[in-house]
Order: sequence, then C-alpha cells, then structure tokens
Amino acid sequence: RPKFLPIRREQEVWKKCMATQPVNKDGELYGNVISFTGQMFDHEGNKMSRAKAREVANSIGFAWTKRPVIGTSHLVVGNYREETEKTKRARELGLTIMTPEEFWEVHDYATEEEAQL
Repeated sequence: RPKFLPIRREQEVWKKCMATQPVNKDGELYGNVISFTGQMFDHEGNKMSRAKAREVANSIGFAWTKRPVIGTSHLVVGNYREETEKTKRARELGLTIMTPEEFWEVHDYATEEEAQL
C-alpha cells in the first residue's frame, strides 16, 4: 500500500470536475482531486504529456484541476526541488506532494485493487 494513498474528499471542486471529466466512478481513488506541475513521466521514465497524465488520473478515479485549489488532495511535481506557484499553493493548502514515480505507485496499487474486485 503506497504511503500516498489519498483519503476520499468529495468537495465542491470535485463535483465541478465530475461534471466535465470522464472519471472512472469505480476507480479506487474516486472522490479525490489531483493537479500536476512540471514534467510528467510514464512507468519507463519517458516524457508524458499533461493531457495523458490527466487521462490516467481519471482512469483510476481521480478528478483533476489545472492548479491546486481548496478540495484538491494531491499535487504531482516533476521535481521536488522545483518551487513554483503551484507548489507554494499546495503547501499552503496542506496537499500531499508527490513525484511522477510516486503517482505511478498509487496508480499501480489502485489498478491492482480494481482487478481483485
């Protein structure tokens, strides 16, 4: 079980995202909101577009926002040392900040849980 597995937080922002995103309602992470900043990478370490990262997030139940807002649970950063407006805001909001590698750990855990159902 990854240390970054989120707690469901069905907030107003989540409801707004759900209205416009194809979120997997059976996904292990349904009810959580994620945001991305910096370069994203796939399982093999290859560069991945933000659009693809959002698609993957939706597939495991995450809704996403373009930037961290109240109700967001996680921010995925390309580099922990990268200090951006998004990372500053995430810290102010007390969000969990994780790397692309940690995002994939959560993804793999969620898809394993779904497969066992």
